[in-house]
Order: sequence, then C-alpha cells, then structure tokens
Amino acid sequence: MKWRKREDWCFAWRNAMTHGHQTNNFAEASVRLFKDIVLGRNKAYNAVALIDFVAVVLEEYYERRLRNFSHNRCETPRLQLNAKLAKSEYLKSNDIIQISEHKFQVPSEASGCSYFVDCKLGSCSCSEGELGKFCKHQAGVFLHHQIIAAHVPRMTAEARYEMAVLASGDRAPPLSFFMPLRLQESEKSKTSPSCSRNDETFSK
Repeated sequence: MKWRKREDWCFAWRNAMTHGHQTNNFAEASVRLFKDIVLGRNKAYNAVALIDFVAVVLEEYYERRLRNFSHNRCETPRLQLNAKLAKSEYLKSNDIIQISEHKFQVPSEASGCSYFVDCKLGSCSCSEGELGKFCKHQAGVFLHHQIIAAHVPRMTAEARYEMAVLASGDRAPPLSFFMPLRLQESEKSKTSPSCSRNDETFSK
C-alpha cells in the first residue's frame, strides 16, 4: 500500500512545486508558532478563550510580522539575497543563455555541465533548486537579466508597500513612504523626465 503511494511520500518523486518545503516543515513550524506565540505555553480552559487567542493574538502576530517586513526591519530576505548574489559573481552576462522567455541555461561553477533555470516555475535543475529552493543560478539570472522569479526575496519598495497594505489596509502609508532616500540611476531616469538642450530656456 505504501509503495503504491511512493509518489506522494518520497522525495525522489517531488518536484519544484513544494519550493523546498515539505509537510513536516509546515506542521512543525505551525505547531511551534501556535504554542509559543499564540498560546504562550498556556492552556485555554474554554472555547471562548481559544477563539480569542486565534482571532486576536494570532492576528496581531501576523500584522506585526508584516509591518516589520514593510518597514525594512526584517534582515533575513536581504541577507539571503545578498548571499546568493555573492555566490553568483562567477557568472557573466554572456555566460547565461536565454532559451525562452522564462527559461535560461546557466553554466556550473565547478563542473563543465549546465543547469536549466525556469523563472516562471521558480526552479533549477541543480541539486539545490530542483525542489524549488532559491539557488545561485537563479540569482545569476536575476542579476544579469532582471527577471524576478516566483520566490526571489522581494526587497523592492513596491513589495514592502504591498505588505503594509495587507497588514494595515487603508491606514498604510503611501508608496512614496517606502522609497529609498537615494534612487539608483536607473530609477532616476524613470522617475525624472529627460531634458534636452531644446527644452532649455536661457534668460538674456
């Protein structure tokens, strides 16, 4: 019976749709979160108290986590992205071959083989990315082709604004609140109009 369902339980038959997360990851994380954060290792003595824990404490916890990310107080996504970008420094722009709109062929750093990155699916044929994890080959595609895959750590102002709206709704600050103090040159060219000599006016 178990062998007939091996496709559902064995890692060998799993694909990138799990994004590197397995059933026990979600189960253990959810139980620990509910016991430590929501219940505080306390016992709810009736159904009303349990509903209060779920409707109030759990809601406030998620809102707090979303606000921390939107206000750039969560360093984990930035550190994760920087670590993968540092590992992909061996890649040059012409080393990456674009096969289709969302698929790329990326050479390996050590061996002479190549890996195939699917940005739409968020997967790579390497050992780290075949289950959907974010690997250095996907980071190289993101660095040189500016294509954001489904699970690339989002560190843009637009992403943080979306999390703020999800946490606070209409009370969220505007998008300009999350913009950096210094814009990159590419962002300056998009936000500020270009001025040619024909547009200049000279006072005599």
